[in-house]
Amino acid sequence: MKLVKFRVCNFRSIKDSTWIDCSNVTNIIGVNEAGKSNALLALWKLNPASGGEINLLEDLPRNDYSDLKNKCDKLPFIQTYFQIDEDDPLLNELTDITNHDASELNLLYIERYYNGYYNYEFPNEKNDTELDISDLKEIINCLLYTSDAADDLTRVD
Repeated sequence: MKLVKFRVCNFRSIKDSTWIDCSNVTNIIGVNEAGKSNALLALWKLNPASGGEINLLEDLPRNDYSDLKNKCDKLPFIQTYFQIDEDDPLLNELTDITNHDASELNLLYIERYYNGYYNYEFPNEKNDTELDISDLKEIINCLLYTSDAADDLTRVD
């Protein structure tokens, strides 16, 4: 699975990074205090290996804290697209569980909210065959490498 692009919004010094395309080598260049490290920190908080708790006092933009602190359930701070390669065993597992074609499941969108919840969707999925979250919790859980992240997943419609 490969990160294709990501976007950071309302995180520390970043109002909106716009979409940042990623390839095998991606450079993030800017002057000091431009938000380069904050963009990477938000990406890391999508699925931190350890620690990485969301701290509203530190992570919400300071100038907008009072306006945003009560909107955490509606405020994603990191949005991502992942490409799942044809030879990735995960894609085979997804197609087996869902009976969907691999072309519907090869692109995965995941976003994380300030309240800790995740939303996901498969943008290539046909509208008449929506996937049920209960079928995918275990697989998405493996993607996120956290034991409780899948319990916080909801579908983006």
